[in-house]
Amino acid sequence: MQIAYNGVLATTVQPIDESAASRAGIRAVQVIMRRDAADLAELADLVKKGAVKPRLAQAMSLSEAKRSPGIERERENTWEGHPEGRLGLE
Repeated sequence: MQIAYNGVLATTVQPIDESAASRAGIRAVQVIMRRDAADLAELADLVKKGAVKPRLAQAMSLSEAKRSPGIERERENTWEGHPEGRLGLE
């Protein structure tokens, strides 16, 4: 993943390395999730507008996700901190 100079890296998965971000000419922020419908709606709007670009490894419907044997592996990868992209539900 490449971030433009003066860009922003937002992460929910790992601690911020301020010195590495500074050397790369970017700003890094740690995002902490709250379970709030209004925030989720705003985030969805930002994704729709292209202001936020999530890295998705795969996208599927909720019914497909229920039947997919890869869901458990995706959840394990998320908790192990593998940044290869996330599963998106349509």
